[in-house]
Amino acid sequence: MASPPPPPEVPNSAPTQPSMSNDYIEIEIPAGSVSTSTPAQNQRGCLWGCGGMLGCFVIVVGLLVGTVAMGATTVVTSFTDFFNLPPISINLGGQRVVGVPDDVYIPPVERVQSLSELTTTRYNYADVTTGAVQMPAWLSALYGDSVAMVVVGTIEAGIDISQITADDIVYDDLTQTLTVTLPAPVLQSCFLDESQSYIVQRNTAIFADSMDSLEDTVRQNALIVYRDQAVEEGILVDAEADASASLTELLSVLVNDESVTVQVMFEDPLPAEERILPSSCQG
Repeated sequence: MASPPPPPEVPNSAPTQPSMSNDYIEIEIPAGSVSTSTPAQNQRGCLWGCGGMLGCFVIVVGLLVGTVAMGATTVVTSFTDFFNLPPISINLGGQRVVGVPDDVYIPPVERVQSLSELTTTRYNYADVTTGAVQMPAWLSALYGDSVAMVVVGTIEAGIDISQITADDIVYDDLTQTLTVTLPAPVLQSCFLDESQSYIVQRNTAIFADSMDSLEDTVRQNALIVYRDQAVEEGILVDAEADASASLTELLSVLVNDESVTVQVMFEDPLPAEERILPSSCQG
């Protein structure tokens, strides 16, 4: 089959007439005349700005919450260290640094005991003692830590029998006197009665860490106060008198001779600054 003949060529000089039957008309508009929708862009920038401000606010709040939740201890410690606060203030009797109820039960104790042992005299004490972390009053509500306790303690004094030698026992035939020279009485032990000691109240502020050492410090300081009070009240003098009476009675029974006089004497005590305290009585 023969191919159809090509369409006839239209001369370039012939003007093109628009056809009314076309579906659309192409209209060329210069690029400089195209207008932009500025109001729409302004609205979009405003929304982005508001969103950015909200995001920054959320980040700041998150940082603050994280600091409080995770770093509260560090913040409090740094803040407390800034003021270089003294650790603990202890008070026994007198004007207390911590308020305590008026009806606190203090166990009754027998103040002075001459024990069955030859060489021991015991003083018992019971009182309310308080301790607190020292800081300005305006900080106490936030960082204060205090405790009030009833502390029961015992101080013992007596004669160190191990120091007696044969030279300390002398019998005089002429006067029929048996003389025994004993060392000067000393403190032998200081201890607390934990079964009767107890905490009256403990106050720890909202931002403070409870100090485990506070109660131990209060106990130890109370024991030192009891030790010094016992010496001032004459525990060493009583220990000397008790030892003299007990030993005189014992030797009189052993000698079993009314013609023999038993005499008990004591060495001069050492000055207070030269006395060696047992470990339980040391501060």
